[in-house]
Amino acid sequence: MSTDISQANSALMQAWVDGNFFAATETALENLVFVTPKDKPWAKITFVPLQPVIATLGAGGLDRLDGMLQVDLNYPLNSGTDAIQAKAKDIRNAFTVGRRFVYEGVEVITRSCGRSQGRMVEGFYRISVTIVFYCHLIRQTN
Repeated sequence: MSTDISQANSALMQAWVDGNFFAATETALENLVFVTPKDKPWAKITFVPLQPVIATLGAGGLDRLDGMLQVDLNYPLNSGTDAIQAKAKDIRNAFTVGRRFVYEGVEVITRSCGRSQGRMVEGFYRISVTIVFYCHLIRQTN
């Protein structure tokens, strides 16, 4: 049985669901229609995998996949920073270093999780939380 990048993405998305972040924050996902709320907080999630590299040789060997999940938190301008900082902290607490998330046999391990400085982007105040991860994928055998 081989595994692939989509299972790593699913493991992280399941962690987002399990953290109850969808219920608390409208979330834009890749390649899905999303209408940006005008005056409510919202988040955008981007899965950024790097090129897998060989971890072990042979048929059915392992490839190591490193990457990051970027969560852009967007809050209305002039709403202060307490709520957005609290949300960033909640995400950091859910994706602490060494945390493991499993989906269909792929175990994704968090290497780091931190936030950016705040900035204004397209009429919102934004803080990005970056979750750096790695996992091993079972290579396809022919």
